[in-house]
Formats: sequence, structure tokens, C-alpha cells
Amino acid sequence: PVLGQFRPALTMGILTMGFVVLRLKDLPGPPLFQERQIKYLFALFIIMILGIPWSMHSGYSFERIFMGYIVVILFVFVFYKLVSSVDRLYTVLLLGCLGTGLYSAFALSKFAIGSGRLQFGGMFDPNDIAFFVLGFLPLNLIFISRDNPLWIRLACLSSFGMGVLIILHSGSRAGFLALVVVAILLLLRKSMTVKFSLKAVFVAMLIIIASFVPIDTERYSTILAYEKDYNIQAEGGRKDLWKFGIRSMFENPLTGVGVGCYGRAIGLDRQARGDAETRAWQAPHNSIIQIGSETGVIGLTLFLILSLNVLRVLNKAKKISDNERLTKIGEMGLIGFAGLFISGLFLSHGYSFYFAFYFVIAAVVSQMLINKQQMSGGQQA
Repeated sequence: PVLGQFRPALTMGILTMGFVVLRLKDLPGPPLFQERQIKYLFALFIIMILGIPWSMHSGYSFERIFMGYIVVILFVFVFYKLVSSVDRLYTVLLLGCLGTGLYSAFALSKFAIGSGRLQFGGMFDPNDIAFFVLGFLPLNLIFISRDNPLWIRLACLSSFGMGVLIILHSGSRAGFLALVVVAILLLLRKSMTVKFSLKAVFVAMLIIIASFVPIDTERYSTILAYEKDYNIQAEGGRKDLWKFGIRSMFENPLTGVGVGCYGRAIGLDRQARGDAETRAWQAPHNSIIQIGSETGVIGLTLFLILSLNVLRVLNKAKKISDNERLTKIGEMGLIGFAGLFISGLFLSHGYSFYFAFYFVIAAVVSQMLINKQQMSGGQQA
């Protein structure tokens, strides 16, 4: 609370942008549009802007784009220009993991077991906090090898353990499903990062949590009884919301209903059907449906290409990089993005900073691999 009044994130953001503007010519990063991932993201941004005149609420879409998503675009630009080496990327990911661990520590310290679903601060609801933690969870494992100082290894291992607890205490079924997928990938995939001994530690951690930490399993048990879940059967449930989102995308294929306007669109649809009292202004609760319904078919296609490129580039780094750090980033980044993407299928986070975080990681890794290939070709010549 004492630091909050000084707006540290805003202050550091402004200082960083000022530095970038003043030193733009000296920054080492490659030209923006040299990288396909950056082209696709900017194309998505242009699609959002072009849809403003046809939005169901042009003023609101304008505000969401130019007062909201523009921050994500600026972040991508700064990240791409500054993070120009494997060591810099390694450092940025480490800071992200340490920051997430610090947040998790405060969240757990304020949580009373048995008081319901874990929520901390005013930024994330329980589902959001699981989504946030999942994106960084596997990245912690990059830093627990012996070539890192002991305090970093302990901090990242603690961050990983606290992240698992955060997700389980959040009561997020999407987070739980994504955590299961992450756990399976960590245990079954062969990797340089997660050796057998670490897998044994992970299994032991899960057994200890299951045995000694009180977790509200009743909420998670409803996953198996999905046919009785209101999200499947009732109007206002996920199935109903997703069907409307798909329908609205094909009714407005070029521009969608406008950025941020899904809730307005479904509300007006319910009013027209005389059903305005049934959760009239709900969110889509699916990042893919959100992007498709609000930006149209082209916007959705670009978003899916960006996501597929994350998997493609990180998998390539895992396979061909001769830099151990970059190989580990590829291995754990793949699993982190898988967890983020799966949990995002049940949440309205299509415009999230955390998706863009992985989009730009793929962009800088792609350029590193291209530079490596060019250097190898030059040496052979």
C-alpha cells in the first residue's frame, strides 16, 4: 500500500518508454517488420481499428483499443527491441518468475484455508490468478539447475510450489485442467530441463500437497459430471455463450461485433428475444470465441497463427539450438504456453498481456534462430 501510491508500474513503464524513444537508433533489436510474428500481431491490431466504425459501440471499442490494447502493442515493441540476446531473455524470464513468486507468496499469506476460493488484490479474480500463474509456472524450472546461484534455485523452486498451491486453492476448473496437462507434459516429455530426479521431486510435491494440504476437491469433482453442469445445459452457461459467439462471428465475418462488445451483443440479442433478465451482459468465457466474435474471421485467423507460431518457434528452439539456455526456454516455454492456452479456453483473455508475452517471446527467439542459421551459413561459405 505504501508503494502503491507512487504507481511503480506506471512510473517504470513511462521511464522505459522514454528511454526507448531517446535511444531508438542505438537499440540492438532487429527491425520490427523483419519478423513475421510482429507482422501478424500488428495486422491483428489494424483489424481491430478497422472494425471501429462497424462496432456495436464504436466509442467503447475505440477506448478499449487506444486506451487498453495499445499498451500491449507498446510492450511488444519495447520487448522486441530490448531483448536481443539469449542472456537478456533469460534474465527477463527470471525476473518474471521471481515477481510471480513474490505475488504468490503474498496471496498465500493472506489466504485463510477453508474461507472459499483464493483471491488476492483487485486485479485478478480466482480464475484470472490461475491463468496468470500458469503462464509462468513451468518457466521456473529453467532456473533450478546447478549453474544458477543457490538463492535463485530455491526462489524459483518455491515459486513453482506456491504456483501449484495458488491454482489448486483458486478453485478454477480451467486452471485445474490446464495444470493436469502441464503436469503430464512435464512428467512424460523427455527434456534437458526436467530430468528424472526433478520429476521425482515434482511427484513428491504433488503427493505432499494431496496428503497434507486441505484442498476443496468438491468443486473439481464437478468436471466429471459435466452433463449436469449449468455451464453445459443452462442458458447463460458456457455452451450457450460459445454458440452465440460463433454465430455472431459468422454474421459479422469481416469486423466482428467490435472489440469489447461481445457482452453488448449478447445483451441486445437477449432483449430482442424478450430474455433480458437472463445474465444479459455476460462475457464470452473463451479467448478464441472472444477474438472471433469481436474481430471477425480474419482477426481469429491471425490470433491462431500467432499461437501456432509460438509452438512452432519454441519447438524449433528446443530441437536445434546449441545454446543450453535457449533450449530450456524452448522446452518450458512450450509447456507454459500450453497451460496458458488451455486455461484461456474458458476465460475472456483474448487481449491479455500474457498471450502477447508469449507472442513476443516467440518473435525474439525466431530472430535468434535466424541469426544463428545465417552465421552458420556464413562460416560454411
